[in-house]
Amino acid sequence: GFKIVTANGNPGALKEAKGMIVNVAIGFAIVLGAWILIDTGMKVLLGGEETQAGPWNVVQCVEQPVAITDPGFLEGLVSDGTSIGMAGGDNLSSQAFCDVGMGGTPNCSSQIDACSDGGGNATVNSDDPANYFVTCTYAPTGNSGSCAPISDASNPCHSSNLSMFGSRAVEASIICSKESGGSPVRSGSDLCCGPGGNCSGAPSFSGGFFQINVLAHADKIPGCSAGAFYERNGTAGPQGNCVRRNGEGICTGWSCTITDQRMYNNCMKVTTDSNLNFQIAEQLYRARGQKFNDWSWSAKRCNVTF
Repeated sequence: GFKIVTANGNPGALKEAKGMIVNVAIGFAIVLGAWILIDTGMKVLLGGEETQAGPWNVVQCVEQPVAITDPGFLEGLVSDGTSIGMAGGDNLSSQAFCDVGMGGTPNCSSQIDACSDGGGNATVNSDDPANYFVTCTYAPTGNSGSCAPISDASNPCHSSNLSMFGSRAVEASIICSKESGGSPVRSGSDLCCGPGGNCSGAPSFSGGFFQINVLAHADKIPGCSAGAFYERNGTAGPQGNCVRRNGEGICTGWSCTITDQRMYNNCMKVTTDSNLNFQIAEQLYRARGQKFNDWSWSAKRCNVTF
C-alpha cells in the first residue's frame, strides 16, 4: 500500500506493489490451507472417544504429582486436597428425610437400613410429623486407622468390595483402613477453622471411608458446588492456609469458613455413603493413572506405592 501511494504514477513501481499484494494473499491462503489440513488430520487421529486425547490445539493443564523424599515435608505441607487420614477422627452425623407413604404416614425403614448397613446408629427425629428424618451417627475409630487391610468381608473396605481398583484392590483396602479404619467417619485433621484459627468444634471438610475432601473435589459430588458453601481464606490450597499443626507438624486446621451449612451437610452426606464414596475415590484413582496420589500420606505410611 505504501509503495502504491509513493509510486507517483510509475508503471513499474505500481506493478511491483500489486505483485507484492498478490504474493501476500497467496501466502496467506497457503498458511490457512495448511492449518485446515493439519487440523482435520489431527482431529481424525485424536478426536475419537477411544483415545480421549481431547483437542490437539488446546493446552490442557493438569495437576502434577509432587516428588516427595522427606516424610516430614509431606506431613507438614500437604495442602492440595491430598488426604492425610483421620488423625483423630470424630463422630460424623448425616440426616435423611423419611419417605411419605399412603395418607401421609412416614416410612423411615430404608433410611434406617442404609444407616445400619454402613455401621451407623440410626435415630428417628419425630418432632415434626410432616418432616420425619433419620439422623445417622458414625462412631469414631482409632487414631489414624491401621496399615492392615480390612479382614472383615462384610466391611465395605474389604478388598472383595473394591473391584473398581482392579489388581490393586488389597492396596486400596489398606488405604481405606488407614484413612478411616473402615468406617464412614469425619476427619479430625481436615477442619475449617476460619482465618482466626479457632478449631474448637470446627467443621471437617473430609469424611467417609476414603476421606473425600469435599472442598477439593466438590465437582465430583452431585449437588455440591465448592464456591457456594465455603470461603477460602488464603492461597495455600483449596482449603486456604494452615492455621494449626499437631506435634508431628501435620496441619490439622485450615483457614476456610463454611458459609452455607445446608449445602455443606449435603456435600458431607455423600462421604458417608459407601457407593458414592467409592465412586469418587475411583475417579481420583483413575485420573492419576491408577495411582494412590490423593492418599499419598497414608500410602507412604503404609509402604503402598502411589
